[in-house]
Amino acid sequence: IFNFILNAGGNARLGIIDAPPFEFEGVREILVASYEHEQFVTQSIYDLSNAASAAGVLKTVEFLKWFVNEQVEEEDGSSTNIGRYDILGKDSAGLYTLDRDMGLRTYTKAVYLTDLEGTIG
Repeated sequence: IFNFILNAGGNARLGIIDAPPFEFEGVREILVASYEHEQFVTQSIYDLSNAASAAGVLKTVEFLKWFVNEQVEEEDGSSTNIGRYDILGKDSAGLYTLDRDMGLRTYTKAVYLTDLEGTIG
């Protein structure tokens, strides 16, 4: 997003981000906090997209579509993790399986047309 703003001729500023909580009563509480955070991120992206649309800045609306779609997957994954924990978390082998499966997730970088032209790093 930072590179997009700069490449689009804008000025990007980074503000202070509060440290996330680090004390939890258990694994389920962590999973619920993760899901709630994904919902917060989704709403933030919706707010950006709606503001760009209202302002008629179509290149930003188009740029944000990938993030909108990605959040569907992120919220689903977070919700699924809570459900899987509710089923498997009471059993140590089940908890190990859940932990292993979550560790297998990989990050796939979004590819934009500007990436192909070499204008975004």
